Amino acid sequence: MKYIIAHDFGTSSLKSAIFSEDGELRFSVGSDYPTYRPRDGWVEQDAQDWWNAFCDHNKKLTAGIDPKDVVCVSFDGTTADSVCIGADGEPLYRAMIWQDRRAQEEGQEVKAALTEQTGAGRGFMGPGRSGIMLYWIKKNEPAVFAQTKTWVVNNAAYVIYKLTGKSVCDRQVGWASAFADADKKDWTYDLVDKLGIPRSLLPELHDSTDIIGEVTEEVGKASGLAAGTKIVVGTGDGESVDLGAGFIYDGAVAMTCGTSGGMSVFGNPKNLPGTSATGASMEWLRKTICTEEEREAKETGKDVFEVIIGKAQKAPVGSHGVVYHPYLAGERGVRMNMKARASFTGISSQANREDIIRSVIEGIGFSLNGHVVRYRADGYPVKRITATGGMTKSPFVMQVFADIMDAEIVTVKNSAWCGCTGGAILGSIAVGFSKDLKDAAAKFVHVDTVTAPNPENQKVYAQMLPLFEEIYEAQKPLYEKMS
Repeated sequence: MKYIIAHDFGTSSLKSAIFSEDGELRFSVGSDYPTYRPRDGWVEQDAQDWWNAFCDHNKKLTAGIDPKDVVCVSFDGTTADSVCIGADGEPLYRAMIWQDRRAQEEGQEVKAALTEQTGAGRGFMGPGRSGIMLYWIKKNEPAVFAQTKTWVVNNAAYVIYKLTGKSVCDRQVGWASAFADADKKDWTYDLVDKLGIPRSLLPELHDSTDIIGEVTEEVGKASGLAAGTKIVVGTGDGESVDLGAGFIYDGAVAMTCGTSGGMSVFGNPKNLPGTSATGASMEWLRKTICTEEEREAKETGKDVFEVIIGKAQKAPVGSHGVVYHPYLAGERGVRMNMKARASFTGISSQANREDIIRSVIEGIGFSLNGHVVRYRADGYPVKRITATGGMTKSPFVMQVFADIMDAEIVTVKNSAWCGCTGGAILGSIAVGFSKDLKDAAAKFVHVDTVTAPNPENQKVYAQMLPLFEEIYEAQKPLYEKMS
């Protein structure tokens, strides 16, 4: 039996899984890495933590098998991060990750530097794009920039660099940097020249199924992989999760519910960026408001989110009027407002702890529903949505989302590991186990649950949705003053 290992580098954790060549997930492992916030709006990670997690996971995944039976390793990573690497191959500065907001001024300068509306200029030219982070380094840390010999554009690309000595990414991740043209599928050289960024720093652009190297004996000892194991470029985390959900047919709708969230329609050229804080809002809730639930989870041995969601289920639909806006890290999606802030409104003496907890889940659903509204306006019916990510573990959360979005919510088996499944699909094609995406999806992707909207609940949420929008618009002028 031959195997594929897939690594899904998310915002706060690495998920890894080993698949048999016929598509069975054999074993999986996950672990968190720390995030640092040295100043307001600054969000950083240590690239060495990514590498350490990668090596540790490989050793766990290959326990009990011959590592030589692992044919390839595939990747996905967040879009986007930015790591400056010196001549010795080591990072010169902590990685700036996509949640970092310090480069807002630089984003405007990069946008102004576009001589024409190229494919690089599509979308929000804000601080969460890796090229804009690099430009911030150039302006604000000139000594670091002067020593930079290699630049990598996300966490997965850093690990590939450690394995191969090459800085690479697929074209989708390249576009997310703000420096690549989506139409020409190449770097926008006139833009980087204008910004004073050496062309030599730009990574190699590849297809996501390209094999760009093999594990050497030396690297194999540290990484837990056998020499000769093929390295597959992979893609961005959102794209990989979509693949792992079977998102390969025209009109199909995929929704991610990880640290951040998003929704895409297959074949739609106007897909929106994801929202900033879906699972991150649940994690914030756990750390701040739900310390009581954490104690209960430790005492009973239950998962803390199982306890938290159990409390939410005690509140009525609509949370007694409490409305939560999940803008902990600004907002992307339909808002594109990095100055937005999270808030609770509508709290009255009738509201209780359970209402506050449920309102967070509902607020995440309302925010994601902005994608549904936009796509329906563009002519896509959005009647069935395939959901992926950690929040899909809860049938209650999926019901709330189905009711808010007035659509069936579908989950697939191993839903929380869809990023890994997507990576395995790319690896399977790269090494010839599958001939194309449809062939691979038939092996790797299988429907698990289907949640239909509750008509009575849907009526309540239909009345609340305009209020959710009005609250945002009313607070919008205040966000400028809060920045």
